[in-house]
Amino acid sequence: MRIKIFDDLYDIAAGIKQIDPRYDTVFNTENQKFEVEIEGKTVLVLPYENLDQRALERVRYTRFDNAEQVMADIEKSNEELERNIAKKRRDDVENELSRIFRLRKI
Repeated sequence: MRIKIFDDLYDIAAGIKQIDPRYDTVFNTENQKFEVEIEGKTVLVLPYENLDQRALERVRYTRFDNAEQVMADIEKSNEELERNIAKKRRDDVENELSRIFRLRKI
């Protein structure tokens, strides 16, 4: 069930509406998450337990107007993940080779 939020302690739902009048803020009782919808379709699931300033920042950040920045951030994050995976693989190989050479010396 989705519960539409009209008023909240910090007026976050109103702030989200100011960002784009088509946005509605709802609470999804199935996943216990706040969501932003346009015409009943979820466009953003907020990763926060409460509606606060972070929700406004997230909604602004993820708007289509910022698509280039979001894509650049995703690319940067993916590159960092790939570097970390490659480093872990190198470390694993080095550790295994060290173990093998230690066993051969025994």
